[in-house]
Amino acid sequence: MSRSRARYNKTCNTCGTDLICPNCGVPSSTGTPFSAWLRNTNFQVSIHDIDYVWHNYAENWFMTLEEKTHGAPQSQSQKETQGIIFQMLRSASPRLCLTRNGWNTTTYRGHHLIVFENTNPDDGAIYLDNTEITKDELLEFLRTGAHHGTENKKQSTE
Repeated sequence: MSRSRARYNKTCNTCGTDLICPNCGVPSSTGTPFSAWLRNTNFQVSIHDIDYVWHNYAENWFMTLEEKTHGAPQSQSQKETQGIIFQMLRSASPRLCLTRNGWNTTTYRGHHLIVFENTNPDDGAIYLDNTEITKDELLEFLRTGAHHGTENKKQSTE
């Protein structure tokens, strides 16, 4: 079985060309030195990050968020990995957790995909879990953790 290595250079958001340093001519890499080191191991693994853990500590709930800009899709391996994390966190919620305010029941409100047409809520369309929403709806979602007006709707990466 042949395995193709993923590319880890920064690319232009418009045309996809590798970004090259104008001073030294070397392609710009993504991530940190440690992430580059991890990706150079010969383990057969898939490496992903979760962009945000949104924790409302006043109300004891949290959710995980994946952000994509310029309408970029998630890779299949990222969807699968984040879907596993979603399922595991969902099955452990609600859970009594030690917080800065003592022991409290903390609830996981799902994993959500936020896709921007361009780069942020102010410069184009916004999609939350594949549904177009307004900036005000995004702000309400972040404030309450409620998805499209339904309390605590748990989502996955699908």
